[in-house]
Amino acid sequence: MPRLLLAAIALVAVAVSAPLRAQQIDDDAPLAEIAAFIEARGAFERNCTRCHTTAGDESSTKAIDKLSMNRYPFTGKRAAVAGKAVRKSLGQGGGKATMPKDNPDTVSGDDLTLMFKWADAFDAARGKKDKD
Repeated sequence: MPRLLLAAIALVAVAVSAPLRAQQIDDDAPLAEIAAFIEARGAFERNCTRCHTTAGDESSTKAIDKLSMNRYPFTGKRAAVAGKAVRKSLGQGGGKATMPKDNPDTVSGDDLTLMFKWADAFDAARGKKDKD
């Protein structure tokens, strides 16, 4: 299947799965990474987008400058190391969780699993081995 068609299918799947926030997906992003993002999208929406998107109820310039989730792939100062940043902020590897800012260490269960799975796919697709 042509890459553009797969990206279009992914975009439709995202739009259908989350009618509250349309999120643009760059068709240049690796497909395995997009698939992992689509799976984790709900977890990011429940736990991150209120601060890390301009439409969020607690939107913050500081948070958006660090990691903006207005589109995918994410943008901002930490976008190139987003997998590592998400892992660290959620306490993977024994560190203390620092996110969500208003209630750290509350992301758990399937949400946590899906976000870590996305972080692994992000790093694998980009050839990164960020292990802290």
